[in-house]
Amino acid sequence: MREHLREKLQKVIIRLHTQIERLKREEYKMEVREKELISKATDSLASGDNNRAKVYANEAAEVRKAAKVIFSSQIALERVALRLETALDIGDLAASLGSSFGVIKKIVGPLSEVMPEASEEMSSIEEEVESIMSEAEVVSSPVTSQALSSEAEEIMKEAEALAESRVKEGFPEPPNSEASKK
Repeated sequence: MREHLREKLQKVIIRLHTQIERLKREEYKMEVREKELISKATDSLASGDNNRAKVYANEAAEVRKAAKVIFSSQIALERVALRLETALDIGDLAASLGSSFGVIKKIVGPLSEVMPEASEEMSSIEEEVESIMSEAEVVSSPVTSQALSSEAEEIMKEAEALAESRVKEGFPEPPNSEASKK
């Protein structure tokens, strides 16, 4: 692998790790916020204010959705960073860049809805990976393109499944008015 491409790839990996840490911090904030909202919903139910409890529970559900997007993006980026690190080690640049590019491209949209500032950096990273692919003359043939897309899809499905289970484990269920009446 050409040395300047190696350096560019290392910079992309560093930027990915920076984004992963940023997403971890944001996920933690979301978790804290969601717990606060559930606590307020519980208190509102206990005091008989069902309307306010519903407002808090609905907001907690929205925070939970955002946390899921953030966590699945975080997992996907961790996998991309690992894949690119492996590419540096073993020199399998073409396959690693192609699938990494697909994953990055796929998470930019959903991430922009919950964290616009992170999506700007991800778009920049996407452009950098595309530039490296161009310099490395990674040409996607129809066969290669198909394989890389399915590989990227697999990574995204695994990340989403992990996010779903993590959100279910880490976040308590919001109270509902039926449970408080019993």
